[in-house]
Amino acid sequence: MNLISNLSLLSVAVIIAAIGILGFSIYFNNRRSITNKSFLAFAIITILYSSLNYARDIVSSIDISFALLKITIFLALWHAFYFMQLFYVFPNENIKFPFFYRYILQPITLIIGLLTLTPFIFSGVNEVSTTGKILTVNNGPAIALFGLAIIVFISTGLYYLIKKTIKSTGNERTQFKFISIGVFITFSFLVIFNLLLPLYFQNSSFTSFAAIFFFPFISFTAYAILKHKLFNLKIAGTVSLTFALTIVSFIEIIFAETVTITIFRIVVFFLVMLFSILIIKGVLREIQQRERIEVLASDLEKSNTGLAEANERLKDLDKMKTEFISLATHQIRGPLTAIKGYISLIQEGDYGPVSKEVLGAVDVVMNSTNNLVTIVGDFLDVSRIEQGRMKYDFTDFDLQELVNQVIVEFKPTMDKKGLAFNYMFDKDKSYMIHADRGKIKQVFGNILDNSIKYTPSGGIDISLGVKDKKALIAIKDTGVGIHKSTLPKLFQKFTRAENANETNIMGTGLGLYVAKQMIEAHHGRVWAESEGEEKGAQFYIELGTSDMKKEDVPVDQKPKGILIKTH
Repeated sequence: MNLISNLSLLSVAVIIAAIGILGFSIYFNNRRSITNKSFLAFAIITILYSSLNYARDIVSSIDISFALLKITIFLALWHAFYFMQLFYVFPNENIKFPFFYRYILQPITLIIGLLTLTPFIFSGVNEVSTTGKILTVNNGPAIALFGLAIIVFISTGLYYLIKKTIKSTGNERTQFKFISIGVFITFSFLVIFNLLLPLYFQNSSFTSFAAIFFFPFISFTAYAILKHKLFNLKIAGTVSLTFALTIVSFIEIIFAETVTITIFRIVVFFLVMLFSILIIKGVLREIQQRERIEVLASDLEKSNTGLAEANERLKDLDKMKTEFISLATHQIRGPLTAIKGYISLIQEGDYGPVSKEVLGAVDVVMNSTNNLVTIVGDFLDVSRIEQGRMKYDFTDFDLQELVNQVIVEFKPTMDKKGLAFNYMFDKDKSYMIHADRGKIKQVFGNILDNSIKYTPSGGIDISLGVKDKKALIAIKDTGVGIHKSTLPKLFQKFTRAENANETNIMGTGLGLYVAKQMIEAHHGRVWAESEGEEKGAQFYIELGTSDMKKEDVPVDQKPKGILIKTH
């Protein structure tokens, strides 16, 4: 592909990812809202319109390109229709459509839409470029009707938007203003280059830029959501994260060198986008459940009546939330396991020899899958902890040996990033502890992995010591640091440092929460310290050594951890 083709393809991908993730996020935020349903319909048609518009521009067959052109203008009609509907209902949650709208306007739109697929709108191709691209077309007898419908729908939608902007007040008026600016810019371009030029001047050479014209609308709408709480969408951070992840996976397509790798990476792109939507759906469900619980808790503080019954209801809701997370992550884990299995078979050559290019693509997919497996694992650990189903297998082992093993596993990653590394421990001390080796390894590995990810340059120091029958692991880095306001809540669920996304977009904010729960189950401590952003961070894991006798260890139904109870 040349540079222009790559940019055109990238613009289509950005539009698909942005409007798709935004549309489903808004819809899942409140499925009953007619505004949210209309926005989703508008988003889906935008995706189809942009995709087919791009496909029409790159196909080599004139007949196929002309057929795609007809489908594109069919979608353009409904795109304008749902634009009008969106701002007719916005921002209402419920609205009753009048008789004229349901029984006259919608059937007329359907009839005009069917005409776009016949010679009544475009009767044939008039002029073709030397590269086989359609430049002009012959208009049919109903072209004026189609153009009038588009202009009426867009004008009516703008009328509703301007009218509601004038009547709105406060923050709502600010929201309307940003949407109005984005809408005006986007539809000015669309009307000029994708309606007037093709219909009345038979010039369709600019229609391939349709995706680029949607950038203003999406940008201003996204800003209104992020800055001014449009649609009351409370997961802007998650939406931004999944959007960035989707775009990163798509960029791989541009650099594909063969058709096989291109197809393979396109499949990966849509899989990542699907998982992104599922993650957004799950996080929204979590937030909604939490808000319901908070409302119930507030009601309980105001009145003591029915306290016992309300408490039971809170427990049931929390149980349902945890069970949902557990079920959802289990459902996602199955396909991920299958994906990893088949990728391993390809890497091992069970399906025959493959080229280095394909193996490189497979490695990228495996890395992405492993990241998703880690995310799913964090969610499963959280659900097990909250349900009291986390199991511990306590044994005596040498903590110093475990630390060595983890360092060896992460050393290649540190070397690859060019990070300096120091490891210090007192050889004269005993580091025997009574704990779950796998859980301690998971906690230490998670924290060390975080330090590596959030340290772009500099180095990492690890030290291991024993004092007052307590083993202390210290991990100090020269990374991005942690703002002082973030430190007190760093080990809570879904909490990340404010500057974390600049270095690593894949974090979920669950790893440190799981680490804290596991260490506390061992009667230990884990905490973090930092002088502030860009000043590095220090993480500490404190565990008791196993100097006490085995009979002093309490034996009950749930493992309590190591022998010595610490803070």
